[in-house]
Amino acid sequence: MPVEVKVFFACAAVQCLYYLLVFARLNFVRPFKGLPEFLPPASVIICAKNEAQNLAQYLKVVLIQQYKQYEVIVVNDQSTDNTIDVLVEFYLRNKNLKLVNVAPGEDKTNSGKKYALQKGIAAATFDTIVVTDADCRPATTIWLAKMVGAYMQNTKVVLGHSPFEKQPGFLNKLIRYENFITALQYFGFAQSGMPYMGVGRNLSYKKELFKAFADTTRIKIIAVLKDEELCVGAISELINVSQSAVSHQLRVLKNSKIIKPKRVGKQIFYSLDDEHIKKIYDMGLEHIIKG
Repeated sequence: MPVEVKVFFACAAVQCLYYLLVFARLNFVRPFKGLPEFLPPASVIICAKNEAQNLAQYLKVVLIQQYKQYEVIVVNDQSTDNTIDVLVEFYLRNKNLKLVNVAPGEDKTNSGKKYALQKGIAAATFDTIVVTDADCRPATTIWLAKMVGAYMQNTKVVLGHSPFEKQPGFLNKLIRYENFITALQYFGFAQSGMPYMGVGRNLSYKKELFKAFADTTRIKIIAVLKDEELCVGAISELINVSQSAVSHQLRVLKNSKIIKPKRVGKQIFYSLDDEHIKKIYDMGLEHIIKG
C-alpha cells in the first residue's frame, strides 16, 4: 500500500476518534428542564462601534428579557455614526439600560474592543457578566435566564452558541456550516473537560474572575502555581514581589476560588483550585499573544 494511502487512512482514523470520543459526547447532553428558582442579578455588556443600524434592530430584544433583575450596559466605542443617538433614544425608554462612552483617543493602549469591554465590566453593578455583540439578536426572551441558569456550584465560565442567521445564498450556507463545526469542537472539548475557547457573542463569567486576571501580580502568581505547589516565600522570590504583597493577592485569589491552600507542617502551600483555572489562564495568554 502506498505511503500516501496509509497517511490518508491514519488521518481519517484520528478524525473518527475525535468524532467518537469528543464530539459524540454532545449526543448525551440533555437540555435543562425549566430554570432554577433563584437567578442572581446579571449585567449584560455590549460593545458597539458604529453599530447604529444593528442596535436599532436588535437591542430591544436584549432589553425585554424575562429576568427579574438585570441591567444592559452598552459601551459606545468611539463611534462616528449616529450610534449615540440611537442609544439615547433607548435610554430614555428603558430604566435598565446603562450607557458607557469611550472617547476618541482615550484608549492609550490601542487595544480596541478589549478596552471597551474592560470599561463595561468596571461599570457593571452585578457579579454575573454576560457578553454579546451589537449585531446579535437573542433567539428568545429567556436567553439570559438560560445562560445564567447554566451556572452550577463550581462553574466559572458559561459557553453559549451563536449561530448565523439563515439567509439565501451559498456563501451563507458555508458560513453557517463553518460556525456549526467550530461550535461542535469547542462544546465537545468543553464537555470532555478540556475547554479551549468560546465566542464573545454569547459568553458569561463572574466579574470577580475577570478582576482576578486583571492584576499583573495575580497573573504572575497564577503562572508560577500552574505546575507546582508553593509557599508565600517561594512565590515572593520567584516573582520578585514582597511577601506582604503576595499574601494580600493570595487572599484575593483564594476568595475568588482560583487557588486553594494546603497546610504542610507549619507552612501553607498554595496551588490552583482546579485544572480549569490553568486552562482559562492558557486561553487568556494565547489570546494576548495573538492580539
